[in-house]
Amino acid sequence: MASVSGGDRKLKPCSSKDPELSLSWCLSKLPKKSHCTKDLDKRAKMAQWRALLAIRTYHIKGHRSSISRFRREGGLELLLELLKQPDCSRKTLDLALSILGNCCTERETCAQVRKLDGINIIVDIMRRQVALMSIQNRAARVLGNLATDPESSALIHAAGGVPLLLLCVSQSSSSPPSSSSSPPSSSTSPGSFSPSPPSTPDSTTTTTSTFTSTSTTASTYSTASDSSPGFECAQSAARALLYLCDTPAHRLSLLLQGAFTSLAPLLSPDLPFGLRHSALRALHELTRGCGLECARQVVRSGVLPQLGALASKDKEEEVEEEEEKTMEELALKTLANVCAQGCLRPLVGSLGVIRRFCEEVKKDALKSSVFFKALCLCCKEAVNRAKVKDCGGLELITGFITTHQDHPLSRMAIWACVDFVFDEVAMETLQEAGLVAALVEWLVRLCKGSQLPPGDVARDCMDSFDFPPPEEKKEALCSNSFLSLRSWLLSEGLISSEGDLLDSSSTGESEWNGLHLSSAPPPISTATAAATATTTTPITPATTAPTSSTSLKPPLLSPISSSTPNTQDPTCKNPSSSSSPVPSSPKTPVSPSKFKLGSPQRRKERDRGSILKFPIETPPSVTRPASYHPYHPEPWTPESPILLLLSRFSHVSDPSAVLVNSTVMSGLLLYLTSHPDPSARCFRLLLRLSENPNCLQALVRSGAAAMMHYQLCRRGVEGQGTRGEEEDKEKDEQRQSAHVKEKVRQLGQSLLSNLQLQSEGAFGAGVLSHLLLTGSESDRLHSALCLPLLTSNKALLKKLLLDGGGLQFALQPLGGDTEDDSPKCPLLYLPLLAGCLTALTSGLNPSSQSSFSQTNLDFAQISSPPIKKPRLAPPSCPYLTATFDLSFLLDSGETLSANRNAVSGEDSSSEYFQALLNGGFDEASSKDAIPIRDISAAMLAPALHHLHGCRFIATAIDKCHTLDSLVSSEMSENDKRFEETDLGRAMIGACRFLVTDLQKELEEVCIGLLTSGLDHLEKDKSEISHSEINASPDSKPQKRKCTNKTSPNRQADSWILNRLPQMYWFSQRYSYSNLGRACLSVLMVAPFSQAQVAEGLRSLVQEADCVQTLKMDLVRLVTEVLSCKG
Repeated sequence: MASVSGGDRKLKPCSSKDPELSLSWCLSKLPKKSHCTKDLDKRAKMAQWRALLAIRTYHIKGHRSSISRFRREGGLELLLELLKQPDCSRKTLDLALSILGNCCTERETCAQVRKLDGINIIVDIMRRQVALMSIQNRAARVLGNLATDPESSALIHAAGGVPLLLLCVSQSSSSPPSSSSSPPSSSTSPGSFSPSPPSTPDSTTTTTSTFTSTSTTASTYSTASDSSPGFECAQSAARALLYLCDTPAHRLSLLLQGAFTSLAPLLSPDLPFGLRHSALRALHELTRGCGLECARQVVRSGVLPQLGALASKDKEEEVEEEEEKTMEELALKTLANVCAQGCLRPLVGSLGVIRRFCEEVKKDALKSSVFFKALCLCCKEAVNRAKVKDCGGLELITGFITTHQDHPLSRMAIWACVDFVFDEVAMETLQEAGLVAALVEWLVRLCKGSQLPPGDVARDCMDSFDFPPPEEKKEALCSNSFLSLRSWLLSEGLISSEGDLLDSSSTGESEWNGLHLSSAPPPISTATAAATATTTTPITPATTAPTSSTSLKPPLLSPISSSTPNTQDPTCKNPSSSSSPVPSSPKTPVSPSKFKLGSPQRRKERDRGSILKFPIETPPSVTRPASYHPYHPEPWTPESPILLLLSRFSHVSDPSAVLVNSTVMSGLLLYLTSHPDPSARCFRLLLRLSENPNCLQALVRSGAAAMMHYQLCRRGVEGQGTRGEEEDKEKDEQRQSAHVKEKVRQLGQSLLSNLQLQSEGAFGAGVLSHLLLTGSESDRLHSALCLPLLTSNKALLKKLLLDGGGLQFALQPLGGDTEDDSPKCPLLYLPLLAGCLTALTSGLNPSSQSSFSQTNLDFAQISSPPIKKPRLAPPSCPYLTATFDLSFLLDSGETLSANRNAVSGEDSSSEYFQALLNGGFDEASSKDAIPIRDISAAMLAPALHHLHGCRFIATAIDKCHTLDSLVSSEMSENDKRFEETDLGRAMIGACRFLVTDLQKELEEVCIGLLTSGLDHLEKDKSEISHSEINASPDSKPQKRKCTNKTSPNRQADSWILNRLPQMYWFSQRYSYSNLGRACLSVLMVAPFSQAQVAEGLRSLVQEADCVQTLKMDLVRLVTEVLSCKG
């Protein structure tokens, strides 16, 4: 809390016996409520004087505890009672006010003075003693100390203290102080002094004439002493006005009462520093949140040239004194504040302070936020944009966006860049400064739901003095050329206001008459303020609101911004709500509707529809803000300036170096897939890139083409999800409606169609060949992933992918750390590889290697393990009807019987048993059970059944239950690994005992199971597609609810995804090559989503014994497809 204490008298040194050292004695000499100072004799008055002097000298000086003790002893009540006395002498009044001012440096004292109605007492003294400069000075100091408290500040405004403080400023500036102005020793009535009114400029006076009058006043000041009572009083009043600017409503009230025009003359360099500094601080506070009324006062006072002289000193003219540096900083901050109004920015730019703004921002952008905001606002007018560009402001703005994305001013910085979209040199500068990367990072943050920095800067950033507000364009009277001319003339100083361009002899009925300054109240004169202070009611913030609302929507004044009223001012929220005229205005305002300057749009409204079949409509749940940019017709949302700048960069002949890279394309695709209502500008941007031949190479080498296919075309169109993909799909459905997702999918198809059209030609083929044959490792990898999506030419694909080794490059990262985004393993590698392989193997038939057609299973019926049947099967099984002369003993102690001739005869298909029983081993002649180690009954029994004549494909008479149970039990053992199931054990036994025919049959059974599940999936897909076409919008939620249940097709889906990696690993381990090929084929051709195929590839890599073998199998699979004719 700032405080001022004053005093010009001191007591003589006192001994310890002097009564003045006792606070109780001093308080006893002050008058009580029942006493009156008239009844005091001369001795009592002298004792009272000594007590007051002792209180000021001894009892309230030093530590705050002294003031607290004085307050606790009841000194404030006695002091205020003394000040109430109307016949109090000037000397006593002066001394009592000095004590009160010192006491009000403590917050608790201010609160007690406020409760004791001390503010009204001080204001009443100022009204009564208007001619006494010393009393006014002391009272202004008291009010200044009290105004540091918000509640006291509101009471001072309500009590009518502002006009009296302005009167103090006007008295000191009207004439030089003289000896005759010293107050008499006795009380003086309010009407005994009538000072001459201050010389204030007329409402139509130009800036030059005002500045001249200010200089004249300054020369008058130079004749007075720096310590004159007039200067001290003005300084105290200016300080009090500074603290009274604590809220927007109070600032507006001060402006309407002429505070700005009263303080402006006090900036003269010939005045004392203390007075100039206090006045400049008050002006700086008044311009905080500069509104329309503040803009009028700034122009009327002519203070801008003085502020410019203080703020824009050349380096050789800089003074090392701390005082001058303080004034320079305050002046620069004041000019930064007034940049909030577009009508003042051309004038501010003409003062040369934009260079100073840049210098301050270069020092520390965060600490110089007020200057950075002013720098951004100065970009709104054409005359200032050139200055910003020349001073290096574009690099500063871009650096701020990159470094401080969470700062509230980062959005304003992006809006500042928007103003340079038609300046090619500026756009090149922004591009080189790294603006594109910063914009994309901003866009990604918005898509991920990051909160925007606080503050609504949209309207402030749209307002420009070069353009009328959007709602006034239809009633425009002036062309853009006139507005640009006016802005240039103001910036060059050739005119002081737009009124100078018009006929000054126009009558009041003319449409241009209202452009002259006429609606704001003139500065308060000394005489009128003194009369008003005693006869009018106090001005409160509540009573000033209707007045301000009228003055905030006037005819365009000199100069008036096309911007809207300051949104921070609560009295400015509804400018048109009140129609009462300003009471202090000497002229009647002209109708505001006559002076809405505007211009017809030079550019035609562009089609806002989508470039696709039909435009994207806003979903009912999404509300679009109703804000519009002055020269861009589409509705503007938080991402609109970002997309506009990126779109502007895409209009150059070759934007590939800036826009076509993985970071930018990933950000744009994320916006399209996550925003509830993507902008059509993003659609047009991507289409523009896809149609540009210069971008083809960059789109391929960065992998953008594959990303478009994965994120736009294949998003949620096929299959069921795995590992949380269903939850992600539900969230995606909540973010975007089906209509929007369809438009995004159509966009992806259009983008790929444009790229395919270029790739099919000679130019595109050359680009692809160059990248795959001579590019870097990263280029070759991305090109191989994109190539199958861009061309269907099998000859070219075979040449580049097989002969040129492109497919090997695409498969090279497979098996490594696929989560890293490195040149060898790009982001989303597995989904992109899945898209590449599925496109290459689109014509593959997984069942071509299988002749087994009787394993079409009903997945709905197989949900529990089959009931165990007796060991003895019906006599139709050939194994059960055979004659046994041989037995095998297993590790478990179980014995299996067999016929020696069946298992080891010439017709036997088992080389193992032929060698064991017909060779020179002991088992050939042994009559006991032959032990078989590390084998279970589930492995040996199917082999024995097959050797005795049982087959999978059999007549009803020769049907074998043992072999049939292998197929029927497969679905019931889905929770086991494949090698632990009965079918898997049977295949292990067939491999170990070298029963080649059984191996082939079991392999065909597994392939038949996979193809049967594939048929169910394709059928499910066709049914869903048919139901989606015929279903109404109301039935979609019900359909989705039904499909989420465990249906037979869904069970087949989960079975295939679970079994494929295990079967492929099994085929590698036990040499079932056709089964491995079938696993890969089913994974590629099944109606799975691209993410599911990627998850399948990940599982294959984890399950495979040798990843290199997996790569070779994939290459052979692709080679087989590309080698087929047709």
